[in-house]
Amino acid sequence: IQKILIPGKFQLEEPMIGTTITYTGRMVDVSIKSLVGERLIPTEETGSEEFSMNPEEEDPNKKPFQLPFDVVLTIDELRILRVRRENRLLLQVHQLVTTARTDPHLEKSSEVVLSIAAHKVEHVMFQLEEPHLSGIIRFDQLDEIEEFEFNAKSVTVAAGYSALDWTTVFTAPLLTRIRKKGRKSKMGKSLRTSQNKPEATPPLRLPNAA
Repeated sequence: IQKILIPGKFQLEEPMIGTTITYTGRMVDVSIKSLVGERLIPTEETGSEEFSMNPEEEDPNKKPFQLPFDVVLTIDELRILRVRRENRLLLQVHQLVTTARTDPHLEKSSEVVLSIAAHKVEHVMFQLEEPHLSGIIRFDQLDEIEEFEFNAKSVTVAAGYSALDWTTVFTAPLLTRIRKKGRKSKMGKSLRTSQNKPEATPPLRLPNAA
């Protein structure tokens, strides 16, 4: 895979070599040796208005996405870079295994059981040894994880970061939308200004977390 681009969100920094995708009836197994990507900064042109964190903003007649099969994603090494930073490395994950599976006992067909485990996670603000988290997510309400569980062998937190910095860790950057500010001219027409800024999404909700 030579190129992946989600405008204003993410782009592939290096080609993905040695990627395999295997389909076995009810499961898709994706194995990636190395994934290096860059987290982009949303702008008015690339901001994503089509993604919504609020189900009330969606078309009530639109059926939510349903996962047709279980998915297992394995990434030996994941690195996420930042744009226009001296220290570009934002996140590095070793031996990442993500599993999304359907369960007939779940209340809604749009719900899946999500499980994420890794050998080591290195973020600019924290480090995790052998973390594991799981929960139930709904594709029509991505700002909430039900029955969330988290554990790790060790957790190390860096000092010097504000509450606002930590809030950004628990938001969904792929769903960030652009708040369009404008002013009116003497003729009453709306004029765009350079004040268009990304509108922060609300933090993830974790009911019944453990």
